[in-house]
This record gives sequence, C-alpha cells and structure tokens, in this order.
Amino acid sequence: MSSGVSSFARPKDDLSIKIHVIVALSFLVRGKILNVQIPFFFKYIVDSLNVNAAQIGTVMTVVGAMIAGYDLACIGATLFSELCNAIYTNMAQKAI
Repeated sequence: MSSGVSSFARPKDDLSIKIHVIVALSFLVRGKILNVQIPFFFKYIVDSLNVNAAQIGTVMTVVGAMIAGYDLACIGATLFSELCNAIYTNMAQKAI
C-alpha cells in the first residue's frame, strides 16, 4: 500500500513536487520536535526558580531568558506547522 501512495508523493517527472514534499516533511519534523521540547523548557524554568533569596537577581535574568526561549519555541512550532500546511495546500491545489 505504501508503494502505491509513494508514487503519488514522489512522481518521477516532476522535480518541484519532490522538493515541496521534502520541504513540507522537514517543516513537519521540526515543528513536532519543538512541540516535544516545549514542556521540557517549561520544566527547566520552574526548576530554576528554586533558589535562595540572595541569588534572586541572577535567577530572574536567567528565568527571563528561559521564558523568552520558551516563547520562541512555541512560536517556532506554530510557524513550522503553518508553513507545512501552506506547502501541502499548494500541492493539493496542483493535484486538483
């Protein structure tokens, strides 16, 4: 069954569809990897808040940077997902 489907996803004579499929799959994988890493970023942020009151200035700087990284990971996951959808939509329109 997969060999029958793969002939539609990878036609032998159309290089642009092959490139679209590879790019869309790379966006899909990157988005999924970021989605898996987001809870770990949040865990590290919460774990870094457990410190003495004397170190609060340094900790807040580190936590602020970690929160910015967490936000960037969320935005990146959404961006890769939307780019993947845009490429698949483009390919679906060409198929019709």
